[in-house]
Amino acid sequence: MSICRGSSKGKDISTIKSLRVLRVLRPLKTIKRLPKLKAVFDCVVNSLKNVLNILIVYMLFMFIFAVVAVQLFKGRFFYCTDESKEFERDCRGEYLVYEKDNEVRAQKREWKKYDFHYDNVLWALLTLFTVSTGEGWPQYVFCKSGPSPGYRMEMSIFYVVYFVVFPFFFVNIFVALIIITFQEQGDKMMEDYSLEKNERACIDFAINAKPLTRHMPQNKQTFQYRMWEFVVSPPFEYTIMALIALNTIVLMMKYDGASHAYEDVLGNLNIVFTSLFSMECILKIIAFGALNYFKDAWNIFDCVTVLGSITDILVTELGALPYVCLLIAMLFFIYAIIGMQLFGNIKIEEDGESAINQHNNFRTFFQALMLLFRSATGEAWHDIMLSCLGKKVCDPLSGNTEAECGSEFAYLYFVSFIFLCSFLMLNLFVAVIMDNFEYLTRDSSILGPHHLDEYVRIWAEYDPAACGRISYRDMYDMLRHMSPPLGLGKKCPARVAYKRLLRMDLPVADDNTVHFNSTLMALIRTALDIKIAKGGEGGVDKHQMDAELRKEMMAIWPNLSQKHLDLLVTPHKC
Repeated sequence: MSICRGSSKGKDISTIKSLRVLRVLRPLKTIKRLPKLKAVFDCVVNSLKNVLNILIVYMLFMFIFAVVAVQLFKGRFFYCTDESKEFERDCRGEYLVYEKDNEVRAQKREWKKYDFHYDNVLWALLTLFTVSTGEGWPQYVFCKSGPSPGYRMEMSIFYVVYFVVFPFFFVNIFVALIIITFQEQGDKMMEDYSLEKNERACIDFAINAKPLTRHMPQNKQTFQYRMWEFVVSPPFEYTIMALIALNTIVLMMKYDGASHAYEDVLGNLNIVFTSLFSMECILKIIAFGALNYFKDAWNIFDCVTVLGSITDILVTELGALPYVCLLIAMLFFIYAIIGMQLFGNIKIEEDGESAINQHNNFRTFFQALMLLFRSATGEAWHDIMLSCLGKKVCDPLSGNTEAECGSEFAYLYFVSFIFLCSFLMLNLFVAVIMDNFEYLTRDSSILGPHHLDEYVRIWAEYDPAACGRISYRDMYDMLRHMSPPLGLGKKCPARVAYKRLLRMDLPVADDNTVHFNSTLMALIRTALDIKIAKGGEGGVDKHQMDAELRKEMMAIWPNLSQKHLDLLVTPHKC
């Protein structure tokens, strides 16, 4: 009686200890402190609300398939521990097992049930969910026919139909709803402002844009200037990129056991590419000058600069992406701590069939994260789940005095993690990327943020030292130098160009110069018709429009300094 009482007390203490795991929810408090993270979290919550109807239909169809699966396959998912025996009637007696150390031992044949089966509706639902993740489904196709693999292959039609209905149809609808919700959530946050999404993106570019330093020869009549014009031209850049791609292909063509003639050809090709890249270096030194060339980080640390540019694009252009990553990191953190608490004491098996081994366990926080990352990719997550169930042997080194480790909670733990991570969180990446590359499906004649890099590049030709100002007399040539929709193009009549300059109404300084950011903002406003006064009734309408735009910009970009705002939209004294 006392033993039972002690066992019950131990279980109660274990239950109380398990409740401590709720402390891992504390990091969620940071969500309300970061507005953009809160917006992404709201998107996730709203996505769950929007997909509730599709989830109901999903579960209804899943239940139908589960019932059909039980009728077709109940009692058929069995196998003999001796792989040489296919039928239950032959699975009798003992068979020899050869160990790794060449020892032989006799083991009794057993007729066992597969870990995943269709003996009842609940197990059928779990098995079908596992199949829908694409993990291990061919195994179930071939073992479902009973003890004889490959028998009655027509039954595999069930899985083909199931894959068409669920992974190909319902999951894609799920992704589509998440993307739509993400876009609607962003529009909903800005519904109180008149600026559209594309207009906000262009203004955001103007706020953060900076002049580009360009080492350009001053005398346009010299050979050095003609060489500079050649090495900075798009055809030259495209040629170098093509050579890099071809050189990469040549480097990939090496393999072990190649003939000497083959290796000689590859060696000669590499010499050719090395010569061409050396020629590129020499031409750029001639064009920029040795001092300017070695000052440029693009030339010395090309690889580091490119990686930095990619990071900058992810942070600035894909604004929500870092917060999606942070939300996923919080999800991994919470599940890793819970996993360590529940499954960290399971004994590691090196030679057994358990998925909990030296490289895949919940012993430490880092190992738990690696295990969850593997599960998120769908790699044998169902095997890990089975290895974390109850009645597993405890690790004596963990200090755990209980006889058994693991928990039946593993079912809910892994299924919820796969659903939240694979089906929901990772699809937010798709939503963010599609949201930021929306311009690919938009009319190319409409100005977008992807057009504005041309402005930075062409401004550098008139302001190579990146002072941030050029003479207002250069604006006519600059407008014609830029292609539509940002500029007007070289074939534009002078009358149209001067009319555009009048609409831009640029603030000119006392030294007859215009500012980099002011000019870019004026180009954006006239191209997209953002708060531009109509008609020619004096400056009253213009002052009102500018005041409205300044008010909206201060609301959308609260951290924008007054000085920077005055550069973008000139204030007017009453």
